[in-house]
Amino acid sequence: MMIFASGFALALLAARVAAFPVLEARQGISTLTAAQVAAVKPYSYYAAAAYCVPARTRAWDCGTNCQNNAAFRPIASGGDGGVVQYCIPVLTNADFRLDALDSGLFPGVSSSVRTHNGFGEAQKRSAAAVLAAVRSGLSTHSATSVTVVGHSLGGAIAIISSAHLANNLPAGTIIKTYTFGTPRVGNEAFANYANARSELIRVNNKKDPVPIIPGRFLGFAHTEGEIHINDAGQWISCPGQDNTNSQCTIGAVPNILVSNSGDHSVNVFVVSPDTHSERRIDPHITVEQLKGKLELITGIPVSHQALSLLASQQDSRVLAELSDDSKPLGFYGLADWQVIKVTDTNPSDTLTGQLTDVSQVEKFEISEAEYAQRNDTVLAYKQRHKIGRFAGKVEEKQGDQSEMNVNIPVGSRCEVESTEPGLSKRGTVRFVGPTKFSKGVWVGVEYDEPFGKNDGSVHDERYFFCRQNYGIFVKLDKVKVGDFPVQELDLEDEEM
Repeated sequence: MMIFASGFALALLAARVAAFPVLEARQGISTLTAAQVAAVKPYSYYAAAAYCVPARTRAWDCGTNCQNNAAFRPIASGGDGGVVQYCIPVLTNADFRLDALDSGLFPGVSSSVRTHNGFGEAQKRSAAAVLAAVRSGLSTHSATSVTVVGHSLGGAIAIISSAHLANNLPAGTIIKTYTFGTPRVGNEAFANYANARSELIRVNNKKDPVPIIPGRFLGFAHTEGEIHINDAGQWISCPGQDNTNSQCTIGAVPNILVSNSGDHSVNVFVVSPDTHSERRIDPHITVEQLKGKLELITGIPVSHQALSLLASQQDSRVLAELSDDSKPLGFYGLADWQVIKVTDTNPSDTLTGQLTDVSQVEKFEISEAEYAQRNDTVLAYKQRHKIGRFAGKVEEKQGDQSEMNVNIPVGSRCEVESTEPGLSKRGTVRFVGPTKFSKGVWVGVEYDEPFGKNDGSVHDERYFFCRQNYGIFVKLDKVKVGDFPVQELDLEDEEM
């Protein structure tokens, strides 16, 4: 198996490759079964693992992503975070030129077969070493198949590498390629060239902007095999190249203005002595760039910041010290729901820790009896408005809810009634109907924020897909459908 992270040339080989049911081109749009989705997901963990430093991938010790494919045994790993690994973001942002494939790597190929100049150059730098490692692995382990995996810009390199390997490995070698959030790599002639040499599967997440660039008007085209994860969490098979159906990426994200960069970034928690927040972070930015953003959030000057990467909020193991300011965050294996801990190395010069030190604050105390007599308290508010335990008992509605006239369309925006004053819980309706966990009709909602209790499943029965703690099931009378846009306090503060 060969894996490329975003802008990252890293090779991993295995003697055995996990089996995957072939997703043959269909005449129409179709939804993948749960079994097909489960078969693709392991490759997403491989792609995420490739962000880790080579020493950790060689030891297969890169946290959750390695643990999710625990039986995998790498036999080669490369890359040092230098030119080959991280030049690509600069190249892609600077120029969208289409160049012919290198004749030394692709002898005899037509000059009409062209790729993005940055992707082609990056693949060229590692091509010889990768081919040698793959040949050695196939020979040593008597293997007959190679799977190439990549994420984002690394997915572009993976597609070019698949074509290169197919031209140079023994006849009969099976090449499979799985990419995630990949941009267009070359022109239509290249897409056809790559399609003929590998079984290509490319997965795009919701409104991720990366798969729609570079634009088709510049002469670029996608390879076949798209699977689009839509807003409802369904995995949709989209046959052909650049399928414009509304359920596929090009139809759902016709331009950058309607895209969501958060669908391409990583969700992490940022903690410091005075702050705790959830943030969306681009793994391509450097540690130095991240520190500049964190100063505005934590109040700790860049020169005083020491950053540590922790496994999760529940697991405080230190996975890495982000000590090299020049390295992209992806180099350290940044993954969803990990924690970036910000430590102030010189707190005597700042106010760090003083804002949350309650020992310095004079406390106001009041007895329960005095509190109960006041009319300007939360308790008084709940009593006046009959909220919570003051609401009294409400007679249960007669009849089966399943017989009610339900007018809550799946996919519509909604607001869920909350018992907490001033708290608005907005989201999108993902399910309406009877369930196995309780009688009557229930509404499944994917919240915009992690206010929920599940991921769209209850007692191992799945009703829809969403992230953990974003899903909730409520009664019909608790849901109000309408024009309820996502509430954004300050997008610049939430994205990095």
